Amino acid sequence: MRIPTDWRAALLLAVLLGPAGCSSGGGGEQDAGVPGDLLQFAGDFAEKVCSLAIGCGCADDWTKATCTLRVSEAAWKFFTGEWRDGGNFQEDCAQAALSAIEAWGCDMHLIPHEHIGLGDACGGYCSLHRGEVPAGEACRHADFYLYPVSDCQPGLVCDLSGTCVEACDAWYSDKLPEGGQCEDGFLKLGDCAEGLGCETSGSDLCVRLPEEGQTCLYNLCAPGLFCEVIVATRTCRPLLSDGERCTKAEACWSGQCTGNACVGGQPPEAAVCAYIRRILDEPWSCRRPS
Repeated sequence: MRIPTDWRAALLLAVLLGPAGCSSGGGGEQDAGVPGDLLQFAGDFAEKVCSLAIGCGCADDWTKATCTLRVSEAAWKFFTGEWRDGGNFQEDCAQAALSAIEAWGCDMHLIPHEHIGLGDACGGYCSLHRGEVPAGEACRHADFYLYPVSDCQPGLVCDLSGTCVEACDAWYSDKLPEGGQCEDGFLKLGDCAEGLGCETSGSDLCVRLPEEGQTCLYNLCAPGLFCEVIVATRTCRPLLSDGERCTKAEACWSGQCTGNACVGGQPPEAAVCAYIRRILDEPWSCRRPS
């Protein structure tokens, strides 16, 4: 087995292999044959997620060291548990997942699956797990911190009906994907998927909605943002919380602006906070191997 050089993966390896190895609730021996690339990913993933959690302000009474160890163990457990097999972990797709966490940060809960960075949903979708189930067959699926993982063959996704389909078909069954033609002159051809808008004054294609600080697309912005209009300037800004000054309801998380102040709604909790809290609340016991 290749021994990982990264200290986080090495720490996880030490925990898993003893002499006082840890198990998570199930009481069974943990597999010493877990691939080194999965251990490496578990360590890197934990480092990024725990740093993100602290940066998002959701740290309670736990330390980063505790968070890193527990999240590393949770990542390893996810990819080697139930129907998943650590040997089917896709190392070449791992960097895309890590990059997406870093890029989207505290706003990951606003981003639809097809836009979180794991390849083009309509050609080259990159899954973290390689399965054997072909298109059209029944499948199983689970979420790994916002990433859909299934037992479908590479490039396929397990849709809501439990069938392996092309990623584009899973996410855009009744909506147009990025690059899809939404208009032809003045003729509407279809609606763009969530997070996309139809560029009617230019390409007539579905494009990603503008991010914070960018110019609005016909008063539209990416999820979690509103279009701030100042004279002839239209800029995407974060939605406002309770008590913040507003001039229109669309500027508030609640959708209510009363007396020039937002009322009735706060920003949703960052997804990483709920994720960390769930992991730290899970039973976790250490024992010497028999």
